[in-house]
Amino acid sequence: MSEFFKKLNNLIDENMENSSFSIDFICSALGVSRSNLHRKIKADSGISTSLYIRKRKIQNAKTLIENTDLTFSEISYATGINNAQNFSKYFQQEFGLSPSIYRKEHRNTRIESKPSKLDPTENANGSLERLSSVIPIVVGLSILVFFILYFINENSVIDNSHSNDFLVNRIPVLGENSIAVLPFTNLNPGESTFFSDGVMEDILTNLTKLPDLKVISRTSSILYRDTDKSLKEIGSELGVNYILEGSVRSVDNQVKITVQLIRSTDDTHVWAQDYDRDLEDIFEIQSEVSKKIALALSQNLTKDLSAQFDKGPTSNLKAYNSFVTGRELIHSRRESGLYEGLRLMEEALIYDSLFADAFAFKALAYSLLGNLHYEDRQRTHEQSISSAKQALKIDDQNDMAWLVLGSIYNDQHKWQESIDAFKKVIVFNPNSALGNYWYSLLLREIGELDRAVYYSAKAAELDPLLPVITAGHVSNCGYLKDFEQSNYYLDKGEALFQNSFLFVWAKGIHFEAQKNYAQALEHYSNALKLNPKVISLVRAKMYCHAKLGHTDIVNEFLNDFTVESSRDYIILSTLYCGLDDTA
Repeated sequence: MSEFFKKLNNLIDENMENSSFSIDFICSALGVSRSNLHRKIKADSGISTSLYIRKRKIQNAKTLIENTDLTFSEISYATGINNAQNFSKYFQQEFGLSPSIYRKEHRNTRIESKPSKLDPTENANGSLERLSSVIPIVVGLSILVFFILYFINENSVIDNSHSNDFLVNRIPVLGENSIAVLPFTNLNPGESTFFSDGVMEDILTNLTKLPDLKVISRTSSILYRDTDKSLKEIGSELGVNYILEGSVRSVDNQVKITVQLIRSTDDTHVWAQDYDRDLEDIFEIQSEVSKKIALALSQNLTKDLSAQFDKGPTSNLKAYNSFVTGRELIHSRRESGLYEGLRLMEEALIYDSLFADAFAFKALAYSLLGNLHYEDRQRTHEQSISSAKQALKIDDQNDMAWLVLGSIYNDQHKWQESIDAFKKVIVFNPNSALGNYWYSLLLREIGELDRAVYYSAKAAELDPLLPVITAGHVSNCGYLKDFEQSNYYLDKGEALFQNSFLFVWAKGIHFEAQKNYAQALEHYSNALKLNPKVISLVRAKMYCHAKLGHTDIVNEFLNDFTVESSRDYIILSTLYCGLDDTA
């Protein structure tokens, strides 16, 4: 076996339960392009990359069936095949027997032969090698592991120089299969853009579920409404090869939608279509457009995904109109918009009581009302959890509902529940920028910095124009001391985010991580000018003063400081550490 395939197999084995494991992940880890990866695997095995990965997983499943008493559901999960029916089907295709029959026959054979021990030389590159690679998974599923979750101070720096290279080497390159969906032009003069934006967002939402397609988040794409920039410029700025643009006109009960898929690198029209239909066909049009794009970009559109596209968010047009308007208002995050958005979600549920997305966006609105301090956080969290669970009763793959639950569980320090929820988001919507980003914050908080950097880097690729994500990723890189990557994103964001206090704050973390306290102090001070109410920035600024020997400034601050909550003791301990005062 060549060194390349040894590395490939080890990578697959080590990431069985990694829900974000994808072909892009492999390319980044092995330092090859998608085309080279496909060519190597096809030449050696005669099958596609996706099928090669699946075969490797099924081989590992066979080893687990032979050597453990795990249930087939546990084995399916342990090997990264989250659908038990698919697992059984793939196994039978590979070995000609169902998992249950295979286990029964294997055990009968083993009883008859009664081996006294395993031959350590038998099939050294086969089943024993695979067994050794999945032992950690077996142990993790078979025994209770006690572990300690520890907090990372927002300005602490941990040296993870021995972290896995494949997790942190995430400086992006232009992806072959990558797309941005621009805001559709509203051709109804004098009317709001809510409906045209809703059509655009639902098509985008369908595309985000394709695991091998990089899809830019709505929050970055929407910034190109009415832009004068060329598609080549937009593609370069967003890091995509393809752009989808369109227009929407609705008159009475008719809707006309025009869409065109364009390769941004050379402005080549790949596919275009006009739809002139009854308004009630809007969901059918969205599904058809999504499928045509998947086909044009050589995506593997499974029966399950195709069925999801066909299902649509609702079959009730009145419910849909209320929903798309409410969704836009909730996206605004303004207090009045959140309350009106909630009202419209309730209205949508009157028209369609099984509208899962309406429940999910109710959950998001309640969560934002609490997190943005418009209402009592504990109460809104309870309402948010209730709405999210309602959505999941209707559609257990609703990624927005899982996203909200993951965020709230993180706030409540329910670490495992939060991890489980975010993993669901990334499985059901691998292109969720917020899902990847919020998951990275959780991982940072429990000390898994290398993985935090991997997920925040992915979020920064998916939503490159949202300052909070770029700032969070730079901070993660600073904590991990991955300065090559943080320098890249700092340079990229300098012109875009210079007025964002979060981005300037992240620059301070970057320099503090390198013990350049003078530069860090300058950036913390500038961030405080942009937002003087952030107490963590005050702490970071004073810590730099302490490290620079400005004891008079720090002592003056300490003399005036009043402890009002347990969190204030963190400020005191940080500053005393900076002063080297451990008393």
